[in-house]
Amino acid sequence: MANLLNQVNITLMKRLSQHVGLSVRLKAEGALSEPGLLEHVGKQFIRVRGQYVVPSSMHQISLLGVGIKPDFRGPSMRVRTIADGSFPTKISCTGEDFIEAIIEQDDKIELILIPLNKIISLEGA
Repeated sequence: MANLLNQVNITLMKRLSQHVGLSVRLKAEGALSEPGLLEHVGKQFIRVRGQYVVPSSMHQISLLGVGIKPDFRGPSMRVRTIADGSFPTKISCTGEDFIEAIIEQDDKIELILIPLNKIISLEGA
């Protein structure tokens, strides 16, 4: 199972720092933000549209404008989260404190980061 999850030694904050200057959409309990520019990544906070946010408190962070090939071959799994229940996805990688998943819906492909503290389980599809 470990190989299936493509484990990498990178934290959520390091992954987000690779996306500075591009758009993100944040989903937290009871709220879904409009897309905004990821302006800065610090040690514990990120700044999106002038607002400081704690990424580990988010239910998911969508990375917008990331080119994903429609034929991506990551393992198909069902992710069960505390916010969204269970949904199908392909796992791109598993970091130290997050998973990177690819979701296909409504003819769109979206790359999302989900903090591990928001995940209940990963199940083979």
